Amino acid sequence: MNKMHPYHISDSYILRTPLLPINFIKEILDNNINETNLIEYFKNPIIKEAIFLASPSFYQRLVLWENKKIKDIKEIENLSISLVKYLSRMSSRCTPFGLFAGCSAGTFNNETKINLIKPEKFKRHTRLDMNYLCSLALTLEKIPEIRENILFYPNSSIYVSNNQIRYIEYNYINGNRNYFTIGVDNSPYLQKILKNSENGEYINNLAEILIDEEISTDDAIDFINELIDSQILLSQLNPSISGKEFTEQLLDVLGKITLKNESYQSLKSIENLLRILDNGELGSNMNIYKEIEEIVRKLNAKFDENFLFQTDLFLETKTNFLDKNIKDGLYKGIEILNKITEKKSNSYLEEFKNNFYRKYEEEEIPLYEALDPEIGIGYGNKTNLNSDINPLIEDLGIPEQNSRSFISTTAFQDLLFNKYVEAIASKETEIKITDEDLKELKINWNDLPVTFSSMVEIYKKDKTNDFYIKMDRAGDSSAANIIGRFCHGDQVISSITKEITEFERIFYKEEIVAEIVHLPESRTGNILLRPILREYEIPYLTKSTLNKDFQLDIKDLHISIPNGKYIQLRSKKLNKVIIPRLTTAHNFRFNPLPVYEFLCDLQFQNLRSVIHFDWGFLDNNVGLFPRVTYKNIILSLAYWNIDKDEMKKYVTLKDNELIKGITDWRKQKGIPSYVKLIQGDNELLLNLNNLICIKILFSLIKKQKIFRLEEFLFSSENSIINGPNGYHSNQFIFHFFKSMH
Repeated sequence: MNKMHPYHISDSYILRTPLLPINFIKEILDNNINETNLIEYFKNPIIKEAIFLASPSFYQRLVLWENKKIKDIKEIENLSISLVKYLSRMSSRCTPFGLFAGCSAGTFNNETKINLIKPEKFKRHTRLDMNYLCSLALTLEKIPEIRENILFYPNSSIYVSNNQIRYIEYNYINGNRNYFTIGVDNSPYLQKILKNSENGEYINNLAEILIDEEISTDDAIDFINELIDSQILLSQLNPSISGKEFTEQLLDVLGKITLKNESYQSLKSIENLLRILDNGELGSNMNIYKEIEEIVRKLNAKFDENFLFQTDLFLETKTNFLDKNIKDGLYKGIEILNKITEKKSNSYLEEFKNNFYRKYEEEEIPLYEALDPEIGIGYGNKTNLNSDINPLIEDLGIPEQNSRSFISTTAFQDLLFNKYVEAIASKETEIKITDEDLKELKINWNDLPVTFSSMVEIYKKDKTNDFYIKMDRAGDSSAANIIGRFCHGDQVISSITKEITEFERIFYKEEIVAEIVHLPESRTGNILLRPILREYEIPYLTKSTLNKDFQLDIKDLHISIPNGKYIQLRSKKLNKVIIPRLTTAHNFRFNPLPVYEFLCDLQFQNLRSVIHFDWGFLDNNVGLFPRVTYKNIILSLAYWNIDKDEMKKYVTLKDNELIKGITDWRKQKGIPSYVKLIQGDNELLLNLNNLICIKILFSLIKKQKIFRLEEFLFSSENSIINGPNGYHSNQFIFHFFKSMH
C-alpha cells in the first residue's frame, strides 16, 4: 500500500528529548522535597551549566543560596519555585533550548532501540548570541582603521521611483528594530556610487569617483560616509544568516585587514575558547564563559550578560533506531489529518491578488512597485511593528486566527461536536474516531507542499511490540524548516536538510527554488542562522555570501497574475519562475516588512500550510476535552480549560489545607496529578500533589482568565527512550516527500 502512497517517509528522522530523564523530576515532585534538599540538585555540574546558559542572573542567585548567603525565607521560597520550573523543563519538555533539550538523527530499522549515553558526553555547539554580534559589527564598522578597509554595497532594498531613491532604513528603539521607508532625491552622483559599489567597493575608491574641480577629497569622503550612516550603503560586516556562522564571517573580513587589528585577535581568542568548551564534557570548563565575557567587555560593544551565548545540544546515542513498521501508523495518521483539514485561503494573499488584477490585469509589474503602498497596492495590514512575541514556530505552522462574527465549522468539526456532547454526557474521557466516521470526508494530496514534516510522540503499548502515536499536525513549506537551524552543529542533520532541499530543487526543475534571506531582528538571527541550503537566494536587507549570479535582487523580481488565477513571481534576468522558500522555523507573521511577508506567504499559494486536528469553536469552552483517537493514533490529548476564578478559594489556604483542597478539586474534575500547564507555545510539567507545583500554577495563571491543563502520558512503562539515568520523553520529526511516479 505504502509504495503507491502519494508521499513517502524518509528513512531518517530527528529525535528530540530533554537533557534529563522524566524519573528525575518525578523523584523530586513525588517526595515533596523541601528547600534545603532542593538546592542539592543545583550542585550537579550539568544542571549548573544548563541554568547558567538559560539565565545567568538566576544562576548567580542560586550560587548565593548554595553558599548560604541568602537567608530571607521568602526569597528562598521564590528561588525554590523557579528552580523547580527549570528542573521540570529540562527533564520533560523536548523542544531544544540551550542545554535543556537536544536532538539527534536516527534511522528506521527492524526494531525500536534508542539508548542514550550519559549526558556528560552529549555535545554542545556554542556561539556568541546574534544580538551581540550585530551590535559588535556596528561598533567595528565605526572604527576608522576598519571602516577604511572594508567593502560597501548598495542597500538591497533600494529601488527608483518618481526620480527618488527609495529604500528601507532601520534604527533601534529599546533593542528592537524600527523600519522606515525613506525617499531621497536621485542624482547622477548617487547613481554613480550605487553603480560602482554593486560588487563592493572601499570608501576611498568610491570617493575618487566624485572628486573633480568642485568636489574635494574631504567632501567626497564625507558624502560617502553620509550614505553609509543613512544606510544607503551597507558594509560587508552586515550580517548574513546563510552560510558561515557570523563570527566566522567577521573573522574572514577582519583577517584581511593588514593593520594592527586587536578586534581580530580578540574574536579569534573567543572562537578558540568556544571550541575548547564544546570539545569538553557538559558541566566542565565553566570558567571559560567568564574568560569569554572578559574579552567581550574589551571589544566595547553593548551586550546583555543574560544573552551572550547561544547553545544547541546534540544527543549522543548508543543506538537510535525505530521499527520500520511505525511508518504504517504515520502514513495512516497523515491520511486522517488530510481528511479532517479543509483548505483555508490566505486573506492577505487573496486580497493582494484581487487588487493587483483590478489595477494591472495581466501586466507584469516589478515586485517593489506592486508592494509600495504609495505607487502600487501594498501588502498586508501593517508597515511598522515592534513585537516581543516568540519568533520561533515550533508547531509546524500555527493556523492564522481570523476574527469572525459567526461560527464556521467543517464537516469533521460537526461530527466531532456530536461525539463531544455524547462523551461529556456519559462522562467518557476518550472519543474514538472510526472509519465509518471518516468515510464521507474527501482526501486531497494535490494541495500539500512537495516536502513537509510532522512532529510526533511515540508511546510503547503495555508489554507488546505495538505503539501509540500522538500525531496532531503536519505541514510547513518544507520538511527542512524545523531542522535548518541545527545544521551548523551536526553534520548528519545538515546532510538530511540538504537532501530535502535538493529533492525540492529536482522536483521544481523548470523553476528556481530560492531561499529568502532576511534578518528582521538581530535576536532572531539565533534561529535564522543556517548554512547555504539552496542554489539561489533572495537577500533582503541582509547580505548573501553567494556569487552575484545566484543572488536574486529585489529589483529583478516581477509579479503577474496569469489569467487572473495565481500570482507568478519571475526573475527577469533569468527568465524563470521563482519559488520562494524560508527554510527556518521563523514566525514571519510578526515582521513588519511587506516584501518579506509577501515572499513568505507566497510559499503557501494554493497549498494547505498545515493539516491538523482542530476542535474549532469548542476550543475556548471551559471544561474537559476528552482524548481523541483513531485506532492507535492519538489526534488530541485530553485537556481541561479552567476558569481561574475556580482557584480563588484555594489561594488563601495554608499549605496542608491547600494540598488537600487541590487534590479534592482535581479528583472531582477527573484531572490526573501529573499534567502540563499549557500557555501558548510554552508548557510545564506539574505534579498537583506537590505544594511547590501548586504555587507555581498560581503564579503563572495570575494574568489569565482561562488556563489549560493537559494530560502527560510518558511513564517508565511506555517510554521508548532509555538513558543511563532513566527513561525520557520524546518527540520525533518525520519528513514526507511527494512521490515522483
